[in-house]
Amino acid sequence: VLFGVVGGAVDVVVYNRQYAKMQDAADSAVLAATREATLKNWSQQEAEEVAKAYVSATLEDAGLSSTAAFDIQTVADSINKKVSITLDMDQHRYFMLGYFRSNPQIRVFAEARLSSETPVCMISLDDAKAKAVNLFDYAQVKAGGCAVYSNSSSKEGLYVSSTSMIKSAYSCSGGGFGSGASVFSPTPTVDCPTMNDPLSQRPQPTVGNCDHNNFAVKKNNQILSPGVYCGGILVDNKSNVTMNPGVYIINGGVLRTRNSGVLVGEGVTLFFTGSDGRLQIDGTSTVNLTAPATGDTAGILMMQDRAMDYTEFEISAKVAAELLGTIYFPNGHLKMMAPGNLAEKSAFTVVIARTYALGANTRMNLNSDYDATTVPVPAGLGPSRAISLVR
Repeated sequence: VLFGVVGGAVDVVVYNRQYAKMQDAADSAVLAATREATLKNWSQQEAEEVAKAYVSATLEDAGLSSTAAFDIQTVADSINKKVSITLDMDQHRYFMLGYFRSNPQIRVFAEARLSSETPVCMISLDDAKAKAVNLFDYAQVKAGGCAVYSNSSSKEGLYVSSTSMIKSAYSCSGGGFGSGASVFSPTPTVDCPTMNDPLSQRPQPTVGNCDHNNFAVKKNNQILSPGVYCGGILVDNKSNVTMNPGVYIINGGVLRTRNSGVLVGEGVTLFFTGSDGRLQIDGTSTVNLTAPATGDTAGILMMQDRAMDYTEFEISAKVAAELLGTIYFPNGHLKMMAPGNLAEKSAFTVVIARTYALGANTRMNLNSDYDATTVPVPAGLGPSRAISLVR
């Protein structure tokens, strides 16, 4: 009898511990699976794979995976935008024979759903680099209506110095964040699933023969037409250059403004390709550009050839009130060292780059007033979602 009482007491303790560990595993798994499902069009397969991986890892860490048989059922509900998990345990050998022999011995349930939906306006594609998003020297990102997302798995993948700030509707890091929660509003979500490049399938402009070579404007006012500019474009020495609507292909060399140069244009796309194809807007320049509302590059303001090596693109303009559209540098480092506001008059600005560095009191405004313009947000820019556990 005494053995039965002691065995039963031990069984109860073990049972309660197993139940708690299983519930923790199911909760963690359903949150991760829901985050993944929102990024993968509510894929049942993706949700199942993520949930299984999280449950297996959690149970192994808890020392349970070898003591019993576990079964996990995952359901991705695209209509109600939620994921549910049922986790069962069976075949555990308790002390009391015939005790806890129900099938299953333990069952836990967890459910998470999309509680809000916020468009993404800043994505860092690098999956491992520390400070993939790096703000310092009083820099700010202002994204009150949209989300900031870093894919980096580094514990400081999303980094903001003590003098800087990211204010967004939502922020998410594949790893962690530094230097502290006080420089973020709100505090970022961590361990987020990788967000695939939302424009990876977007067709690139076709590069033809050179229309211009080493094109330069100095001490002059000039109107440019779309075409292939081999060797870059230089806007120098207080020149004022207006771009007619269309696609400008910078094939090798730099599109550079300096010495109080001015570059403006409506309905334009800048496409960078070839050796050293890049952008350099210095701190004395004025740049105001908007993307096309229609056509093959609708919504795209700037784009880097995906075949290019890792390249730096600099926007450090003295004035750049309007940068309307999507800036897409999939293998680029976007550097902003502008002592003031950028894009504050744009209806919306979306930036996608491999990595970022913002300093020198730069205030990058990522507005999200999409209804205020006919320029579209390109298809494929998936939203970032706030996930809540509702089980």
